[in-house]
Amino acid sequence: MKKNFTCAAMMLATTIAFAADQWVTAGRDIEYPNDLYFVGVGMSEHGPEAAKQNAMIEVKKQITVKVTASTLDEQTSLTSAGIEKSSNLVESRSRLTTSGEVEGIEIVKTANRGNIAYALAVLDKKNFVSNCRAKIAELKKQLGQLVKTATQDIGGARISAALAKLSEAKKVTGEIVDQRTLLSAAAEITPAEQLNFTMTDIAALYEKCFSSIRMTKISGDNQTFAVGMVPSEPFVVKVTAGSAPVANIPAAIMDNNKRIVEKFTDDKGRAELFLGEKADMSAGSHSYNVIISMQVSSDARKYLSAQAQTFNYTVQSNPCYAGIETEVSANLGSGRSDIEKKVVARLSKYDIKNDPQSKNILKVKVSAVEAGGVQGLSQGSSFIKTDVTLVIALVDENGKTLALIQGSAKGMGGAVVKSAVQGIDNIKIDSDIKPLLEKICSKPAYR
Repeated sequence: MKKNFTCAAMMLATTIAFAADQWVTAGRDIEYPNDLYFVGVGMSEHGPEAAKQNAMIEVKKQITVKVTASTLDEQTSLTSAGIEKSSNLVESRSRLTTSGEVEGIEIVKTANRGNIAYALAVLDKKNFVSNCRAKIAELKKQLGQLVKTATQDIGGARISAALAKLSEAKKVTGEIVDQRTLLSAAAEITPAEQLNFTMTDIAALYEKCFSSIRMTKISGDNQTFAVGMVPSEPFVVKVTAGSAPVANIPAAIMDNNKRIVEKFTDDKGRAELFLGEKADMSAGSHSYNVIISMQVSSDARKYLSAQAQTFNYTVQSNPCYAGIETEVSANLGSGRSDIEKKVVARLSKYDIKNDPQSKNILKVKVSAVEAGGVQGLSQGSSFIKTDVTLVIALVDENGKTLALIQGSAKGMGGAVVKSAVQGIDNIKIDSDIKPLLEKICSKPAYR
């Protein structure tokens, strides 16, 4: 009798335990009705903590699923012009899914069945809605302050400060959009949750910033110096808004769309940019553009591009003479003459003139290695790529090396020789050739 009673008690206890844990299989719990709570059940073979994490993820999924299509459609009104790309809506939904910024989720129950751990997570909808609305109100206040102070900065020609605030305002606007999206999972969006400043409003302030900026040339233009030297003066520009100087604006010297020197304007709005050894030191006239190098949208770029300033300088010819002896790799043997002409032409840009009678001897080695190609529909549209190496050595009468420079670049042409010829032009030697010039030009050229 006692044995039967014990078995019955154990069965009853098991039944009660399973009944208490019915949420494990049902995915819901009568203590936490769906109209009052977001509910998520998590499970894991890796213990209770992993199960709890999975349960919280399930709650977040509940929220994203409940973001209604009508709310997403309603977000198209976020710009005052009534224009909002659908990709932005998808991005907002994606941020919501992955950001994990859902506060107030609680683990209320756990259970184990065999080696599987389970957890029940809930989020009180009323508290969730209250928190979302409070967060939106806080963010709107922050946004209003940012826009207000940015507008004041623009009026005071504090453009850098205004741009920093507008950048922050964009981030805050995105956070408000995210919070609105979260809120829509549990409540209707009311006028209190509308943006007080839209992306279009912020864009208009950006445009006002950029359209007010002016950059003028102060000094450093039209310098003249000899081959082998560099500009002695910096390129100096000044950035203003109205008549006030603008600090912390980046200005850059550009060479074929490549930024080679960059400086920020000081408190007087001035930036001094030194080319130094990066200057093209070949004989002739050269020019560089100095631009406002801020990272901006294509629409804003038109204002800044108009402020570009061109600086010119002239490198005067002061010829020095050397006997140029060119050696080529075996695969360039058939085009030796073309290679020699290109080497002589390249050195002549730096006023090194070829004269076999000179006591200065330049031994030049050119080699090229094929590096693939482009196969066209015909031979005329096919090209060979090469890695070209150029070594220039100044030697004395005894063959001792007095100065050495070398460089490499890629070339491309219809044949290996043509590819190598182009590669010689692409090799950068400006920054290394000055010591060579000094040695050649500082001593008598003839015996």
